[in-house]
Amino acid sequence: MQLQMLIDERKKNNADFHEMSTSQKTLFWDSVATKINFEYGTFFREQNCKEKFKLLVKEYKNMAANSSENESPSYVTNNEVYQTSSAPTYHDSNSNNDETSNSTLANSEEN
Repeated sequence: MQLQMLIDERKKNNADFHEMSTSQKTLFWDSVATKINFEYGTFFREQNCKEKFKLLVKEYKNMAANSSENESPSYVTNNEVYQTSSAPTYHDSNSNNDETSNSTLANSEEN
């Protein structure tokens, strides 16, 4: 919800954003933080929004660089590669039996 609002606000102002000065960008991110805080009762600052958006772009670029038509999609975060097609099994510690649940992301070693 908050993340989608962050993306939507930046997307809506994309053309203008690239023409903004540094101080105008600071005001832009401050207005985004204000909108998110008002809508969701949170306490984000302009720097939080700016850094989160930069991280999203970085992770998207890493994912795109590590994907090809012949491979399953993957993404890289914190120098670890995650394949979206593999599913490791994790033990549910809240369960009284030995049933396990599957995760949709698998951590694989980087080659």
